[in-house]
Amino acid sequence: MICVSSSTSPQTARELEAICAKQGIGFLDTPVVLGQEAADNGTLTVFCGGDAASFEKAKPALSAFGANVMHVGPCGTGQLTKTANNMLLWSCMVANYEVLSLARRMGADIPS
Repeated sequence: MICVSSSTSPQTARELEAICAKQGIGFLDTPVVLGQEAADNGTLTVFCGGDAASFEKAKPALSAFGANVMHVGPCGTGQLTKTANNMLLWSCMVANYEVLSLARRMGADIPS
């Protein structure tokens, strides 16, 4: 079983899965989210893309560092899910910045 927790393209994950399948090796794309503190505490969220049998086989090992380990679909879907998660996070961060900037310009006592 090979689990790749790096952020890669969904296509790369599918290509790696095909290479592994030719050798009879299971493969999951397993990107993680929630950052360094969650990594230090073993509470990462792990988005797993791949077949269900590989997911069930790898889940105990992934649970060693992930508090929320979820199967999200076929190979490549882990990468798509992480990208969607990051886009939502970044859009919320931008919205927070813009709202606080507007409030500051309107006279609210917002620290810089």
